[in-house]
Amino acid sequence: MATKNVTLRLPEDIAEYLSRNNNSINQAVISEISFLRRIRQVSLGELKGFFTVDEWLFMADTFIGGLKDETFCANKGAFIAACEDAVKFDGLDKKHQVDFPAFLKKVDSLHGANIEAIYRRISEFWKNCNEIKITDWAKF
Repeated sequence: MATKNVTLRLPEDIAEYLSRNNNSINQAVISEISFLRRIRQVSLGELKGFFTVDEWLFMADTFIGGLKDETFCANKGAFIAACEDAVKFDGLDKKHQVDFPAFLKKVDSLHGANIEAIYRRISEFWKNCNEIKITDWAKF
């Protein structure tokens, strides 16, 4: 595998965390990122076929502006609250013909890593929305 040299400027607490097992920081960064990539892949894979096309459209519309605060990216309660606001203030459940109580039941069965995967998938869509049809993207 090809490699590339990079320079990282890390906060001291993160550098200490990465070198906690007397590993090189380089190897620790590779290990941590590989681990997080696997979690993301599994968490996203668990969502395949879980939501309907209309539910994905509802979520994309709800989070069109992205996350306001990344600290909530794996917080199920914050995700649900944002969806409830989208229903209450924008009527997005009606717009996308989503059975909101059934949708909430699905969301409530998820874990934080799944919520983060949803946010990530939506964010990636909006970054590339000029290249992808939303109706194709929603078939997941």
